[in-house]
Amino acid sequence: LATPRLPTSTVAIAAITISYMVEFSQLYQGNWINQIRATKLGSLALGSGFLWSDLFCYAVGVLTGAWGEIRLPQLWAIRPPKTP
Repeated sequence: LATPRLPTSTVAIAAITISYMVEFSQLYQGNWINQIRATKLGSLALGSGFLWSDLFCYAVGVLTGAWGEIRLPQLWAIRPPKTP
């Protein structure tokens, strides 16, 4: 939404990279970052615990979004009416 002119592939790569970086950052349990995670905003932005299943879910979400951005405009294009 912030950069609509970027190619879908660029946005998808950025999304998966940021998502994976945030998920892997949850493996680090430093005192200072755990204090940030203890806040509501910190928990929402940084998460609270690493889960392998989240990596799969991020990939599915990004691929679904990219597919939708590419395919849905083609599927919703105005088509000529069918003749009986």
